[in-house]
Amino acid sequence: MCRDAVPHLDAWAVLPDGRVAVVEHEPFRIVLLGAGEIVASTVMSSPAGEIWVGRSHTHVDTTWHYDVFDGRGQLIATATLPANSAIVGFGDGVVYVGRTDPADDLVYLERYRR
Repeated sequence: MCRDAVPHLDAWAVLPDGRVAVVEHEPFRIVLLGAGEIVASTVMSSPAGEIWVGRSHTHVDTTWHYDVFDGRGQLIATATLPANSAIVGFGDGVVYVGRTDPADDLVYLERYRR
């Protein structure tokens, strides 16, 4: 197989001590993030071309943060949800959130304007 045919992708791995190793392909380098540093754990795109990046959080955090970027990679907004909620999709001008109710362990679908 020709080496040039292999796609160049960034990748990451969690080390036994909790640090995260991020391997960047261009330029090639390895970035080590300390245990507990905030790393993107969810990436979604909206129909408007926005990129929503969910930030990692620990089990004791009470909120879930999203950074919203435009198609050029510029930060244009942030969103904060309760830790028991997560973005599950997008519609025309709206964002859909799944919220788990700790009282009955059911997931409820909520809709918010973007």
